[in-house]
Amino acid sequence: MIPPSASPLTAFFVGFALLLSPPMAGAQQSLSSVQIGAAEPVSPASWYGEGVRPTEPQSPDDERAGFHLPAGFEVRLFAAEPEIAKPMNMAFDDRGRMWVTDSFEYPYPVRDSKTPTDSVRILEDTDGDGRADRSTVFADGLNIPIGVLPYGEGCLCFSIPNIYYLRDTDGDDVCDQRDIVLGPFDTTRDTHGMVNSLRMGDDGWIYANHGFNNQSTVAGADGHKIVMHSGNTFRFRPDGSRVEHVTWGQVNPFGRTHDDWGNDFTADCHSKPISELVRGGHYPSFGKPDDGLGMIPPMMDHLHGSTAISGLVFVPESLGIAALANHMLSGNVMTSRINRNAVTYDGATAVAHELPDFLTSDDPWFRPVDIQLGPDGCLYVADFYNRIIGHYEVPLDHPGRDRHRGRIWQIRSLNAPPEKLATLSATAEIARAWNAANPTVRRLALQHAIEHATDALDNEAKEIIRSSGDASQRARISATWYLQQRELLDADLLEQLTGDPAAMVRTHGCRAMSDLLAPRSAVSSQLDVAAMFDLAVAKLGDDNAHVRCAAAAALGRSHRSEAIVPLLETLAQVGANDPIQRQTIRIALRDIIQSQDDFDSSLRGLTESMTNDQKRELAEIALAVTTPVAADLLVMHLSESDLGTSESLPMMQHIIEQASPDRADDVVDLAKQISADQPGVQHTLADALLDACGKRGEGVPSRLRAWLDELIQLDIDQVKLRLHQGQPLAIMWHDDSGEAWPPQIRQNADSGQPLNMLSSFPLGETHTGQLVSSPFECPTEISFRIAGHNRRPDVEDSHLNRFELVDANTGQVLHRAFPPRDDAAVLIKWDCRAAQSTSVILRCIDGDAGTAYAWIAVGAFQPAWLWETDDSLDRILTMLVRYRMLDQRADLLELLALLSKDRHNRTRVAAAIAELDGHQPLARLLQRALELGVDLPLVDDWISLAAGGETLDELEHTAKFAKHLTAAQQTLLAISLASDIQTVPILIQLIEDGSLAPDVLLEKTVWEPMQTIADANLMARAEVIRLKAKPFDAAREQAINRMGDRLIDFRGDSELGRTLFTKHCAVCHQLAGQGELVGPQLDGVGSRNVQRLLEDITVPDRNVDRAFRTSTFLTEDGAVINGLIRDENDARVLVVTPDGKVQNLPLSEIELRREATTSLMPSNLHQTLGEDAIVEIVQYLRNAASQN
Repeated sequence: MIPPSASPLTAFFVGFALLLSPPMAGAQQSLSSVQIGAAEPVSPASWYGEGVRPTEPQSPDDERAGFHLPAGFEVRLFAAEPEIAKPMNMAFDDRGRMWVTDSFEYPYPVRDSKTPTDSVRILEDTDGDGRADRSTVFADGLNIPIGVLPYGEGCLCFSIPNIYYLRDTDGDDVCDQRDIVLGPFDTTRDTHGMVNSLRMGDDGWIYANHGFNNQSTVAGADGHKIVMHSGNTFRFRPDGSRVEHVTWGQVNPFGRTHDDWGNDFTADCHSKPISELVRGGHYPSFGKPDDGLGMIPPMMDHLHGSTAISGLVFVPESLGIAALANHMLSGNVMTSRINRNAVTYDGATAVAHELPDFLTSDDPWFRPVDIQLGPDGCLYVADFYNRIIGHYEVPLDHPGRDRHRGRIWQIRSLNAPPEKLATLSATAEIARAWNAANPTVRRLALQHAIEHATDALDNEAKEIIRSSGDASQRARISATWYLQQRELLDADLLEQLTGDPAAMVRTHGCRAMSDLLAPRSAVSSQLDVAAMFDLAVAKLGDDNAHVRCAAAAALGRSHRSEAIVPLLETLAQVGANDPIQRQTIRIALRDIIQSQDDFDSSLRGLTESMTNDQKRELAEIALAVTTPVAADLLVMHLSESDLGTSESLPMMQHIIEQASPDRADDVVDLAKQISADQPGVQHTLADALLDACGKRGEGVPSRLRAWLDELIQLDIDQVKLRLHQGQPLAIMWHDDSGEAWPPQIRQNADSGQPLNMLSSFPLGETHTGQLVSSPFECPTEISFRIAGHNRRPDVEDSHLNRFELVDANTGQVLHRAFPPRDDAAVLIKWDCRAAQSTSVILRCIDGDAGTAYAWIAVGAFQPAWLWETDDSLDRILTMLVRYRMLDQRADLLELLALLSKDRHNRTRVAAAIAELDGHQPLARLLQRALELGVDLPLVDDWISLAAGGETLDELEHTAKFAKHLTAAQQTLLAISLASDIQTVPILIQLIEDGSLAPDVLLEKTVWEPMQTIADANLMARAEVIRLKAKPFDAAREQAINRMGDRLIDFRGDSELGRTLFTKHCAVCHQLAGQGELVGPQLDGVGSRNVQRLLEDITVPDRNVDRAFRTSTFLTEDGAVINGLIRDENDARVLVVTPDGKVQNLPLSEIELRREATTSLMPSNLHQTLGEDAIVEIVQYLRNAASQN
């Protein structure tokens, strides 16, 4: 796969100022049309797209001279090598000193008994000149430390594999005690994300990010554990007593900040650069599913020309830097810039507006991995100064990686000179700091106050809240959180806070109730929880969206069902333009339902008084609840509602998964009611019921078995009747995903009457793909209606969209028709007498990825059975084999006789008979004939053997079969043989005997499964063959050179390039928001040099991100599955196989798993696509990068 890269943005407006309206409660900030930005670098733009920078390192002074900032700012060197190595994360203590983690070891962690050399350092500028003049190694011997937070007698710090409390018990600024707070975290899969951005929350919890790819299970001292796969956020108590999940998803969050309302934000790689966090929410990641409520939508659509964002800071208006008021700054380590966004709010939803970059650099080694707002009002940037930043894009052992240089930069506004942090020793000094304009000062003062609490401070905080007219809202907010952490907030104080004139204070008052309302809260038993609950309910009616959002989150934590109706009433008033408020309320409702022990006692009475709209909303939310209570709620809703299949089916499936065993008969009855007269839905639900029984280890209930027998017999009788009447079986239509295109009404060009047609238009005009029929015996004539376009009417017809009749055995196109370039459907007739009785397929191709005039539709077929859809035979065979219903064998023999002219379906039935009889070798051969689309007399012999209950010599018959196959078909046969422990010996023998070509072993999809299941003797024989097979490496190198030469002056066909990319690449890769995120996102990848792009496509296994390496699984039944892990949890693994299908593998059925060093991307694209197509794709990626 092509790893992601970046291209620099070209935004600059120098010498202007961006002004934001004051953030008054509930007011929408407006953006001024004037903008301020840094000048573009003088260095060539191509440097910033190189994974290995082509320049040599510069001195700190030379690097500083190449920085570009808006007018009114200056950058100063705060620290550099040799005082520090590679800086990772920074934080400040209540004395104004910087604590920084730095590393010499990265990217390789020290293993075994060796002593690592990384450290936490304390940097201090004692004379105020902007340069640290005192550097103290607080703790050494650390192993790639990242997250750090000054705390107590020292700091909290992540160092592989734990979060430690590093303590200085004697006050000499040197750690002399190390306690494990939390861990161990998984660090075996990745070392560049891990645990980062430790932040002290207002509530006294530590909030942190869990980085890319690792799979960690950690528990607090109370035993509560969380499981985090790749990107997540979490919080923990400083003493390690408890850890809790906060959000799920993102890919590699690295950087965290908060705004004045108390909202948290993270920077992320490979999704969107900045995300607003909602506790309990799920965020996009590589193919991971949501929780049933849907993903939290992004706060921005732009990507800043890179997928590598590190470090994030919010600059509030109160700081007094007008040019940055309410802006977010994020580090872009690929483009060597600091990006900038203005933040406004649509209700409670933060919206990021892209602005010209705040800082650019002439030195492409500049790598801003962390950004912090210091207590002095200056911005601090950790510069992981390096020729190489990519963890996967460039080999970890590349000699160009720098291990010793690192810088920290101070950026200050010339209009706001740095301030020195006041000593926080007296109550009055702390109270003044609580009111500071700088949020860093306020946070430090709050933390200091908690660690040095006194009765005087307690009283001062209460007085600040009570005298709301005299104290500033910043002080009231600080006092609120001080008392909340001190467990001194009572109902009276909360009533004062939630009734405060300032919306921001009301918001923090509601946020402070969140933990207090939680049932397990030790504090809640001492407070008037009922009064707090009533306050939160009342605040759902507040005129400010932030307040309502905070109140809803608090009510969700209460787990009290009385909050459900008020929350639903509030939800109904929230518009679609405020997704954060909507999702916060929905999460609160989900958590309340999840916490209920019994439907009848807690929810039935409530639902009886709800409106239909409220019941529907609650039912949709119940799809995210994984308890029997959710099933009971949905049963009631479906029993009372008249819903269509699209709405009722997912609810019924959730009921099946979650219902308690004692409701099994009721669930079967409801499934029968919901699916009446819909055979496909009936079987879908019956399958789901059987799966649920299997997962619970239960037998099949008698009522379910009776229904299943009834369904199968109905299907058998229907198929028999059709065949007895001489009618062919109905044709199955499917696209690349296995589904038929959606129906669409189009006008008959002759009569003007409406026609129902299969159309690609509802899938979007940029959609490309094929709709293919199952094979059938060709009639003497085929007629149909066709509508659609091939580009705009005033442009030459591209002929990319077309409809074809194809010989199923040879692939020869027998007839072809193109859309009429009209919305109305015209009649086409094909004389098929020359192909009569031949096995054929119909293929509708949408090959035009254009945004308009790029669709095709077909319908109104004659014979009519071409148009009918019936998967009865599929259901019969699947069910009989799956549940070994041997008493139906006679029915299958009768079907076999009736299908005498339909070899394809006869082969399917014969394979099922062989499998029922336990004749696996014969069943495998018949199945392989189906998969390869081979129609040979030999297959008829196998069908006869199956009907007679006989088996065969698999080696002998496979050899006969292989001699008729093309090279491509031989490779497919080899893949199939290599994936079954029973047939690997046959594969080796066939090659040794000359029945299969030796070069099939060069294919990774053949070789890797063999390595997993073959014994040493077989592998030794295979190695001998493989060594003699002719490799393709030299030819690929020559092809790369040829294509590189062509691309020197190549302009390309943009439409063709886009079509090829959409068809061959977008199924796994996303570019400009289009495509799938199975593999790496490709925005900015076109900025790489041509040679590297060509290598990535033609030799995709040279540099493979571990997250995109394939894995091979051996299951209990001997099957081998090879593909890319899409998602994994405690129960199952989702694997995307090379054909793009997703397989669900229960962990309990996996015997062995092995990670490969290769990607899912095919290794033979240079052969399957051809050089012309690859050149067009590369040029298309280059054009996309230049447009960005």
